[in-house]
Amino acid sequence: VKMIEYQEDPQGARLAMELVRGSSLRYYILDRPALVADLFVQVCAGIGALHAAGVAHRDVKPGNIMVENRKEILRPVLVDFGLATTSGEGPWEAAGTIEYVSPEVVAKAGTSTWEDLVRADVYAASVTLFEILTGDVPFCGSPRDIQRQKTLRGEDLGYGVLRLDDPVGRVALRGIAPDPADRFGTAAEMGEALAAARDLAD
Repeated sequence: VKMIEYQEDPQGARLAMELVRGSSLRYYILDRPALVADLFVQVCAGIGALHAAGVAHRDVKPGNIMVENRKEILRPVLVDFGLATTSGEGPWEAAGTIEYVSPEVVAKAGTSTWEDLVRADVYAASVTLFEILTGDVPFCGSPRDIQRQKTLRGEDLGYGVLRLDDPVGRVALRGIAPDPADRFGTAAEMGEALAAARDLAD
């Protein structure tokens, strides 16, 4: 989301930001993989731009992505920077909505590095992608249950039942893989995978 004006005085800071005319991505359950991939290519570009500027969002989820519909052209906009942080402030506590927080950030309990936060935003985008494709988050239950589920193999969570065996679905599954080494390291890497999946889905 674009910042129009910033003012600061002894009483605090004020931001004027663009008015986004649209609805939350949480209301979109899309059965057109190519369209989903196109939306998330844009989401990844936004997350990557944040990281390049030294900012981590820390609460990427459907409710924090607005979608504008301009003459049938959908434009996703990342909003709500209440938990955002900058690269020089660490180490960091876990923050965000538990279903979308990477298991490493939770496990490190206040010792997360900047790289952890960058990868955590990409992880959250992957959980969000999964949700938009299937209508539900891949993990549920108590915080302890969710943390345990995030370390299980895909077949143990029944991903096959959710029919994500297509190019875009496989991007989502890779993004939430139990082993961090199997996931995307950056938003740009995820965006490239989505662009390739979009071309295959057309």
